[in-house]
Amino acid sequence: MTDTQNLLGSQSAKISDEIASTQQQTGVHVRLLFLADFNDAKDPDRWVADVLESTQPKANTVMLAVASNDGRLVVAVSKNSDRWLQEQKNVDALSQAALQPLQNSGSPDWAGCAIGFMEKIKSIHHDRQVIRRTVVIVLCVLLLVLACVVSCLVFVHHSRKNSHARHGRVRRGRAPASR
Repeated sequence: MTDTQNLLGSQSAKISDEIASTQQQTGVHVRLLFLADFNDAKDPDRWVADVLESTQPKANTVMLAVASNDGRLVVAVSKNSDRWLQEQKNVDALSQAALQPLQNSGSPDWAGCAIGFMEKIKSIHHDRQVIRRTVVIVLCVLLLVLACVVSCLVFVHHSRKNSHARHGRVRRGRAPASR
């Protein structure tokens, strides 16, 4: 966490705890960068991505960079992250979650920005876990139904085969009827 202007102030310890909690619950490493500006970068998105990659981040590292003077923020995801973190819709959702506390009336809530960002990471991760479990359950149920159908078909096939075999033995064993 880098906060060159002490925007987080007394909330720094809470933010650090939230970073640890996010990593523990999701496996996502969070980096926060609060600056006055993006060093006059023509492309702040590229600049933040380059800053993140220059740190040789662990897999699944996400950086929230906020320039307090111009009110911009950028979310960057390390190149070695899982696909779900790199999906644009999730990056957009993280950006929006971080931006909302800065746009509220009154003064910007810098700590709320960081916390909202990390809560959104947890929310997206949780939703993915629920979807995964649902898919696994549905697949298991489908496999169970398929196994039941196959078992029934095998049973019916063997029942008919045995029935035909019994009828064939009975017919062969009968004497012709006398007239």
